[in-house]
Amino acid sequence: MGVAKMKYLNVYGPETVLMNTLFAIARAGTFAPESGEAIHSAIHIGTNRIEPVLTKAKGLLKDLGYSSLAQEYTGPTGVYKLDEVAAYIEKYAVEVARRNQRKIAIESELEVQVKTEGLLSHMTDLDISMDELFQVETLKLRIGRLPKNSYVRLAYYAEKGFNFTSYFNFIVYDFDGEYYWGLYFAPRDSAKDIDDIFNSLYFERVWVPDFVQGKPEEALETIRQREAELRRELAEITTPAGIASEEELARIQEMTAWLATVNQLYDMRKYALVFNHTFYISGFVPADDYPAFEALIESIDTVHIKEAEQKQELPEKPPVKLKNNWFSRPYQMFTEMYGLPTYGEIDPTALVSIIYSVLYGVMFADIGQGLALGLVGYFFMYKKKHLAIGRILTRAAIFSVIFGVLFGSFFGIEGVGEGLWHSMGIDFLPFHVMGASNITLILLLAIGIGVLIMTVSMVINILTRFRRGMKGEAIFSPNGIAGLVFYLALVFLVADGMLFGTGLSGGWWYVPFLVVIPAVMMFLQEPLSQLVNEGKVHLHNGVGDMLLSSFFELFVTVLEYLSNTVSFLRVGGFILVHAGMMTVVMTLAGMASGPVYYIILVIGNIFVIALEGLLVGIQALRLNYYEVFSRFYDAGGIPFTPLRIIPDAVEL
Repeated sequence: MGVAKMKYLNVYGPETVLMNTLFAIARAGTFAPESGEAIHSAIHIGTNRIEPVLTKAKGLLKDLGYSSLAQEYTGPTGVYKLDEVAAYIEKYAVEVARRNQRKIAIESELEVQVKTEGLLSHMTDLDISMDELFQVETLKLRIGRLPKNSYVRLAYYAEKGFNFTSYFNFIVYDFDGEYYWGLYFAPRDSAKDIDDIFNSLYFERVWVPDFVQGKPEEALETIRQREAELRRELAEITTPAGIASEEELARIQEMTAWLATVNQLYDMRKYALVFNHTFYISGFVPADDYPAFEALIESIDTVHIKEAEQKQELPEKPPVKLKNNWFSRPYQMFTEMYGLPTYGEIDPTALVSIIYSVLYGVMFADIGQGLALGLVGYFFMYKKKHLAIGRILTRAAIFSVIFGVLFGSFFGIEGVGEGLWHSMGIDFLPFHVMGASNITLILLLAIGIGVLIMTVSMVINILTRFRRGMKGEAIFSPNGIAGLVFYLALVFLVADGMLFGTGLSGGWWYVPFLVVIPAVMMFLQEPLSQLVNEGKVHLHNGVGDMLLSSFFELFVTVLEYLSNTVSFLRVGGFILVHAGMMTVVMTLAGMASGPVYYIILVIGNIFVIALEGLLVGIQALRLNYYEVFSRFYDAGGIPFTPLRIIPDAVEL
């Protein structure tokens, strides 16, 4: 548990099998190149000729109606040649381009045909050839529609003497409820005046295309036949089967997957060092994955693997991969948000999982609300939305239920299980949060939890510093042995004076040995640490600067001890707030009766779960970050990022 142990390896072999080796490494997904950065390679990468072909292949598949690749390439990298693939893709790309041009032409013609069909659908009552209408040389023909209100106003222009029998001889052939569809003739020498009059009546002119011939009904039938032909042709040219067979389409997809894979492998070549036609790749593999990785590499002819034997051969900062049990694993998200531990440092995830869950449960103690939160976290947030926080809430909800049992709270109803506890002879349970004598006890217990958590954090810091050879910091720092003794001595001094009254803190030896000496050790941390770590003292800025800075640092340390401890009062505060809010909900519900009682109860619980569930989660995380991590955790690790083929890279 914690940080996974790493093995530092060198993989080497002939340059001719570099791509195959990279492919095997990437498919394994367990090898991270040294430092996660490209090595200054002797390979001349040059221009990437694969990427433009891949772009064209993706575009081809998209034009053929595919949204993503249906397969991942798993075959050998040398099965295809780039030039052959490029030529194969180009052949179908040219055909698709030709069909796309034809598609544009068909859609344009189809748009005209549809508009003309709509126009002629109003002219089916005209029993005259369109050719004859347009062959009248002495008159100008206008076809269109006139608003219903404007149509009746044509009578006002009858006395103008135009050559029409009535209503200016506007020949109506259809009425759709809003417009009269029709036509009129105008002598060529009077056409402008007549057009102006009709324009003032909001006449909307339409143009009949030249291809319309014969009577409107006959032309309409011809147009409908042409539309059907165009739609059939459009369906044919947009169907992938019309361009390539199923086998050819499958081959295009496989080639595209191959291009996507090889393109990524091409970029991975920067991690290899080539000398005398032999490649060398250095990196890390988790110790648990090493046997399988070794077998994979050895299965490639002429490629070998060598593990670093001497400690000095290892890089300064190996990458970090967290390894935790099923309960703690979701909490790795919190650790990663703060920063990964350095290799060899203690992974705080297990500690976080315990502290976060307990604090969340104590501040959100309710059987029913805990169950509801757990169900929402698991089924909605984790299963449906795939949010990692869902698994954390599920675990925290378990502790909410546990403390809900101890507090006897079920959706705000207090005293649940009281008879059961008393029957077992446990009279102090369930614990009544809002009891007058319990409020002070809750706040004191919250402080006690804070002291315990800070003590554990300091002990972890001491062990970590000793483990890393930092003896001076482990002994003299505010979070080392001196700081721990000083802090616990002050805590016991206050607690003994206010609560216990044992008199132990009043002994002549207590303050000098447990308070003053540790304070002096922290004050002189810099020279004492240098003496322990290096065997000599060398103050860079002189004694005066050291004394001044040490004084202020000690003063800040004492204030931090106080503020960090007091901040755990928030835990007690949230316990009381949660109980208080549910008391308000129950009071409001008690003022109603019937269905209204249950409505208020449900809405109130939903509100409390949503609001307090969020606030308690934030508070528990804050306490972990500021009161726990700050005591022992450096968070300077490099994430373990193995080489692998990224599926997203082959999305179209």
